[in-house]
Amino acid sequence: FFAVAAFSDPGTVDITEQETEEILRREYGEHVRVCSTCKTAKPLRSKHCPYPSCGRCINRMDHHCTWMNTCVGVGNHRAFIGTLIFSM
Repeated sequence: FFAVAAFSDPGTVDITEQETEEILRREYGEHVRVCSTCKTAKPLRSKHCPYPSCGRCINRMDHHCTWMNTCVGVGNHRAFIGTLIFSM
């Protein structure tokens, strides 16, 4: 579980700036949430990781785990919980 959690994609938000503006203005009008750091669309519950090892927006980010040196998000949350359960 540790290897899956540490090396899988945590749910990176991969949308370019131009796609962001087109999609969000069409769906939400002028109320657009854009990350001030990487200039991509920010879906609900997404955050930009402040650690230089990640430096990207993570969808449904929980936290940055320093033991695994990666973020825990929608893509690797179950594997992270499995790591915690089996390490007890």
